[in-house]
Amino acid sequence: MRKVSLVIALILGSSVILPTYVSAASPSAGSACAKAGLTNSTATKKFTCIKSGKKLVWDKGVAIVKPASAPVTATTSTASTASTASTTPGEGDPGSTLLKDGLCVAISAGTQVTAHLQLFINGSWKTSSAPVTWQNVGSCDSGHKERNSVPNASVMINDGTKYRWQVTPGAGGTGPDGLSPETTYKAPAGQTQGSTNTQSSTPAAPAPAKPPFKATMPITLPVPQNGPITFANVLDHVSEIQKTAWQRVQDVIAANSPTFKGATNNVVHTGPNTQIDVIGGMSRIQQVLNRAEILWSGFTQVKNFELLMYNAQDEPWAEQDWTATATANKYLAGDITAEVRRIAGNCQTTISPGVFSGAPSNCRGADSSAISNSDDSILTFGQGGQGAANDTMITSGGVVGHEYNHSVQAAQWIGNPKTYCTEQTNSPNCFRSADANSFAPCWLIEGQGNSVGWASASETYDIYTSMTKNRPYNQGPTTITDYTQSSLRDYLFNQKPNDCISDGNIYRLGYSVGGQAVEILTAIAGPQSTMALYALGAEGQDFSTAFKNVYGISWDEASTILSKVLAAEYATFGPAPK
Repeated sequence: MRKVSLVIALILGSSVILPTYVSAASPSAGSACAKAGLTNSTATKKFTCIKSGKKLVWDKGVAIVKPASAPVTATTSTASTASTASTTPGEGDPGSTLLKDGLCVAISAGTQVTAHLQLFINGSWKTSSAPVTWQNVGSCDSGHKERNSVPNASVMINDGTKYRWQVTPGAGGTGPDGLSPETTYKAPAGQTQGSTNTQSSTPAAPAPAKPPFKATMPITLPVPQNGPITFANVLDHVSEIQKTAWQRVQDVIAANSPTFKGATNNVVHTGPNTQIDVIGGMSRIQQVLNRAEILWSGFTQVKNFELLMYNAQDEPWAEQDWTATATANKYLAGDITAEVRRIAGNCQTTISPGVFSGAPSNCRGADSSAISNSDDSILTFGQGGQGAANDTMITSGGVVGHEYNHSVQAAQWIGNPKTYCTEQTNSPNCFRSADANSFAPCWLIEGQGNSVGWASASETYDIYTSMTKNRPYNQGPTTITDYTQSSLRDYLFNQKPNDCISDGNIYRLGYSVGGQAVEILTAIAGPQSTMALYALGAEGQDFSTAFKNVYGISWDEASTILSKVLAAEYATFGPAPK
């Protein structure tokens, strides 16, 4: 299961993706600042950071006197005579050079952060008027790389000019505050000045357009609704949904098995002192991985699936083993560091989602993610934790099916040129897990694993129901929904990718309500329909568009039907925990 990271870090950015509550703004009188004596300018005023009581705030500012404009000169040619008035933009003004290095922020839920770009021009720092936007990244990890963001601004800048980012907390007074380290802009080869948009006398011929990326999938869309349960009649078959969904998963595995040719290399690493919690040990784990790979045959899957299992005694070994493996495979340094932190986090005490403390001692966590700038994925799986021996999801291998499912979600972006980068280029799209999570709502992210993923690890219906019996309320009390039709519809329909990940209360319901919802979709259209959503997302479609193209019904209409079915199901589950 994924752990939501809600911590804050400022580091030099090597990056890869998901914004939370962030915004871009210029300083204003009375707003918070970082250090007394700092100055910052807008287009009309220069502000100074002063101490007011116990707070540091920007003063009222001093007006900036602009020099008089140069006279406008008429230009004459043999063809025509024209008088032109123009303002020539200068360095630091909005332009075509995208700056996205030097700062990475991992932002906690509810935190508001502002950022502005400063350039060192003519001996002083100037605040650019270029708008600042945020993009999600992965490798500047502070507990979980999917929650980090970097600012971006497109400006006019000269080769060799230094720049930095100034970060200020929002109105709530929380979050990072200060200046990032300075970065020196280096223009691409053959370009000495990036501050002007020049045109050669003989424009180069445009490069031929590349064909759009197409994901592979084994089904025809929209999926025909010719089974016993459809969107039109599902309310009449509520009691049949669970078994129908489980059976449809088994049917796909059986249909794909005769022609299946495995392409994923499952690489299992087990600590020298680790006793595996899954009954049947390595043989059972390989069996679950094989069934999951067969289920998703026809969709893109990862080249190497690294599975690292360890108990508390072997936790230091796990960190060393991963570092050696990652270094040998030439993975990005940011990914190596990020995974080391999650290895420890699987065994530590959770203070809040994604924030851990204490020595690694209770290894019950599991975390799966893509490995940036590669076609590989990793699952870190703690063993020997308290209560693991009595949890069917663990002992049956259901958690392995769940986590492998995450690897396939992100694998739909394999082959898309936008998902590859280097440690230097820092493309914000080169972390496939964040690409997937930027597309999908949280009820689908975790709900697919807690339904289809579990079913892929369940050769019998009894195994499946032993895992699902506690699913409806397995996240405990919640204020997000009261499990009525209207509140369930609000939870499904108004959930926004990225934003939902920053709110642990919304995200956690993906394991329960999301599992129930994906189970309904599987009963209606089969398990492959749920992965086809991700395939279309990798092609650039948003969730609502992809849903209509997969199921032939709008998400607006379908979410209403799903919420009615969910309400009918929850009416049979007994009262919600308080």
